Amino acid sequence: MPPDSSIPALGDATLLELFFSQSLTGAFFMMIDEPVAWDAPGADHDTLIEYVFAHQRITRVNDAMLAQFGASRDSFLGRTPADFFAHDPESARARWKAFLSAGQSRYETDERRLDGTAIRIEGEYIVLRTPDGRVAGHFGVQRDVTERHRAETALRESEARYEAAFRLSPFRLTINRLDDGRFIEVNDAFLRDLGRDRGDVIGRTSVEMGLWADPTLRDRYIERLKREKTIIELEFAGYERHGRREITRLSSTLIELQGVPCVLTIAHDVTDRYHAELQLESSQQQLRALSSRQHQVREEERRSISREIHDELGQVLTGVKLDVAWAHAHLPPDATRAHARLAEALERIAGALEVVRRIATTLRPAVLDDIGLVAAIEWLVQQFAKRTGVRTTLDVPPRDPPLSSDARTTVFRIVQEALTNVARHAEARSAHVVFRVVPDSLTVSVRDDGRGITDGEMADTRSLGLLGLRERAIAAGGTLTIRGRARRGTTVTLHLPIPTDAT
Repeated sequence: MPPDSSIPALGDATLLELFFSQSLTGAFFMMIDEPVAWDAPGADHDTLIEYVFAHQRITRVNDAMLAQFGASRDSFLGRTPADFFAHDPESARARWKAFLSAGQSRYETDERRLDGTAIRIEGEYIVLRTPDGRVAGHFGVQRDVTERHRAETALRESEARYEAAFRLSPFRLTINRLDDGRFIEVNDAFLRDLGRDRGDVIGRTSVEMGLWADPTLRDRYIERLKREKTIIELEFAGYERHGRREITRLSSTLIELQGVPCVLTIAHDVTDRYHAELQLESSQQQLRALSSRQHQVREEERRSISREIHDELGQVLTGVKLDVAWAHAHLPPDATRAHARLAEALERIAGALEVVRRIATTLRPAVLDDIGLVAAIEWLVQQFAKRTGVRTTLDVPPRDPPLSSDARTTVFRIVQEALTNVARHAEARSAHVVFRVVPDSLTVSVRDDGRGITDGEMADTRSLGLLGLRERAIAAGGTLTIRGRARRGTTVTLHLPIPTDAT
């Protein structure tokens, strides 16, 4: 394209002046009062550098340079290297010597603005010489890279922290390539736990090293990871160590290193915890079995004692009552005092019989064994409402659900305990007992309109009654939930399976 004739031609000197003054990059000339023979044979550079630091001065500077240092032109012109590097004179002198000897330099350095704050400078510098080769000064262009330097420093520190955390973590940490599964980095814990050297691991795969009891699990694991991007705490059977199969917990996530898809994995040997949990679960099952057996024995004892009290003691008292009644009927009419005493005795015997019936029923309601669960619950709700004054409704099926004898006892005792809690703690005006039966399960709920049980009360280790309810439900193969809402009441819900062979 031919030059535009409307734009006046500018000489090289003018163009250079425009570039110097308007450049966004800091530019300056720094000239020595008297040029020095730096390259002369036998030159004493230590002496010369002292002269340069005291007598080389800023002679020209552009606006960008002044902005970098927060300075006015008058305050900046005439400054010497000693002014700029008072914070680190020794390293500055060494760098300056190398620069004057090389004739040019490019480096980053820490300098100070005129207000004393630090500034990181990236600069390019060239030595200016007189026609006879003496050093007259230098020209430089430089940029403020303080923010970039801070970011790079922060990144390096972050990488160093990550590297330290990776290397020193007590858990096994590994990085594999996603495509072929080969290890590109592992930490000390991984090497220590597996008893391997780093050279034996890098470049190999976990399958090659026999870390999977079933190698196909690794393929399925990677396919899932590709779909979900992250997998948290998956446990699997790993390799055998010391004659025992290790249980490993893995968490992995997809990452990218230098454009290569990789997998970062943290692995934890949970074998001891796994076996401890199995032992704990076994112990809990044994305790539940023991608790269930204790409940069975207690119910059997209650049933036996209840029948003995009702049948034996009840019959004795009934016989005594009949004898006293006969004597009362055959006394002479004029035996007034004897009639009165026998009448009182009859009343006391009747009261004793009522006590016997109440004790026997409390121990084990005969209706539960003789008629069934629904009738027993109806009797229980009726007695509860009569005794407490709490308005109580009942919704039960017309026939008993097909439950075993032990399961019927469990349902009865849970409803009984739930109603007892309503009376003792709920401050309720009404309660509702509901049975829902489907072919394979029974749901029983006891709901009140009281103050509502709190989370703290449910978590209280002293709440043995609640614990007993749950244990009864678990022993019967069911579950029990308790939910409370402030001033809206509490609901106790029992879910119990109905086995097909229940009798």
